[in-house]
Amino acid sequence: MDSLWVRWVTKRYLDKQNIWSAKPTSAGSWIWPKLLASRNWIKPEIRYIIFSGRNLKAWTDPWIKGKSLAELSSPQDQQGVIGT
Repeated sequence: MDSLWVRWVTKRYLDKQNIWSAKPTSAGSWIWPKLLASRNWIKPEIRYIIFSGRNLKAWTDPWIKGKSLAELSSPQDQQGVIGT
């Protein structure tokens, strides 16, 4: 289960996006653009740990250079995917 802070940030700032695709907004806190700017030097150092896989979105999470498998695949590849 996510912490209260994670749930709040997700609801307030991400709104159906992920941290890698979120855009700075003028309505955000002064720190939000700074956190988003830090992605450029944090991202190359990140390794994914899946744990139970309960929250894993294998098809839509940004796995390769910030892009999801759905974005990187052709329409023919996507025809065999269940639950997209």
